[in-house]
Amino acid sequence: MTNAVRFPHLLRARLLTHLPPDAKTDFLNQCTVVTYPQEEQVLEQGTPSPGLFLIAHGRVDVFLNVGASEKVLLANLGPACTVGEIEAIAGRDCLASCIAQPMTTLLLCPTPALFEALRNRLFVQSVADVFCDRLDGDNRGKVMDRHGTIESRLMNLLETLRDHKYTVHTSQSALADMLDCSRQSVNKALASLRRKGLVECGKNRISLLSPEEDSGAPAGGSDGVHSPC
Repeated sequence: MTNAVRFPHLLRARLLTHLPPDAKTDFLNQCTVVTYPQEEQVLEQGTPSPGLFLIAHGRVDVFLNVGASEKVLLANLGPACTVGEIEAIAGRDCLASCIAQPMTTLLLCPTPALFEALRNRLFVQSVADVFCDRLDGDNRGKVMDRHGTIESRLMNLLETLRDHKYTVHTSQSALADMLDCSRQSVNKALASLRRKGLVECGKNRISLLSPEEDSGAPAGGSDGVHSPC
């Protein structure tokens, strides 16, 4: 079974937006399927990237290593998101570490094949779209950090960290560290967001509630691809 048949939802990935149908299929089919039955590091900060990883199923957590033992969660990525391509193209070591969660499946496009794909102007445009989305998110985050309230900054952070199921897998203490505020402030802001029907909280888990969910309709499409990665 080809990758395009096995993972049809990836044909709608942001990475392939501008490609014609045949080119999308060809790109997916040339990739190597890598499955992680248990939690495993995919990319290590400070080491080279072997190419572009496209998430087919499951979740990849992105961490920035700070010092010898501390790490900061940057994102929970789900299906159709990519990691490793920027460093592979630039020929630089990875800027963060990526850890695949249990039962995650990735498609690997090795660096030589990635450069071959980049000979297509439409693929370059699609990759640039992914970069622009990330830059837009970074810019919004910087504005929010400077001018937003704790509650608005927290909501923006949750939107950044959420996976394709609109869930953030982290603790209130970790969120407080990322927001540079107290855990009590995060707890108070979460309580306010709960009262407004915007989030639901569990142990080391926060679920974002979309307007569609509030009205009883399912969020997103049936393919489970929500993220603009």
